[in-house]
Amino acid sequence: MAELTEAEQDRIWDHYQSEQRGSFAASWPRLHYLARRIAPNSRVLNIGIGGGEFETAADRRELELFQLDPSLKTVEAARQRSEVPQRVSIGYVQDMPFDNDQFDAVVASELLEHLTDEILAAALVEIARVLRPGSSPGWTLSGYGPCRGEPGRKHNVLPSLSAPLPPLGT
Repeated sequence: MAELTEAEQDRIWDHYQSEQRGSFAASWPRLHYLARRIAPNSRVLNIGIGGGEFETAADRRELELFQLDPSLKTVEAARQRSEVPQRVSIGYVQDMPFDNDQFDAVVASELLEHLTDEILAAALVEIARVLRPGSSPGWTLSGYGPCRGEPGRKHNVLPSLSAPLPPLGT
């Protein structure tokens, strides 16, 4: 997949830094709920950094947090906030730059419902690949956001997310 253009990065960054960011306030309790379900000191991958809301929840749980986002501006801002900047990577959920079995948990908040079916399928395979055996993913879903043209997308994605993650190699 091609990298995001500078204009696309700017649009994503501007969205998270704008007044519209307040619409994500509804997801914050869900993020803290997810963080509380992860054992302290676990190695966690946050896919789709956004404005840093999960970072706040993770800090309170002393999680070893790694982050991935396709937007260079978002990654740069997260690196400035992070105590361990090298744990913040630029990349795509369907082709993650991490080894197999590397994380105790993977979190994707307000992200998966915006992916195409093809990218979602690849993302689920990648999530299964980077999770350690016996570990679980966690996600929050919204019916709105920067992709406002897809109000019903959440309903299309829920069957995929409720099914078990596919085994590696399928």
